[in-house]
Amino acid sequence: MPRYRCENIECSKYMREEIIPKVRLVYNKETNEFIPSEPILCSECKSDLVYVKQEGPITCRFNNFSSMTPQQKKEVLHKRSQDYFKKHDKGDLDNYKKSITDNLRKQAEGRL
Repeated sequence: MPRYRCENIECSKYMREEIIPKVRLVYNKETNEFIPSEPILCSECKSDLVYVKQEGPITCRFNNFSSMTPQQKKEVLHKRSQDYFKKHDKGDLDNYKKSITDNLRKQAEGRL
């Protein structure tokens, strides 16, 4: 998570690092770094906080659902719905399927 610190000498949080969990970063092509899209201000003195560089790579995760083909999207959504019904509606789904087959059987026999 990104760490920031206040470099205002008169602030009570001077040089104290803060972790700010929800920061939207954008890529700056000139410096080849990720920077915050909006300035981040100190809660005490309202001056700009300075980013503390961390060692190691920054991980970015992208949603690959939007880049799938329509067939792949259909398969993913079908699998999600099947998993949902297996977890949440075990008894109800079985009863629903049984009532449908019973109704179809009655229709075939002419009792409905």
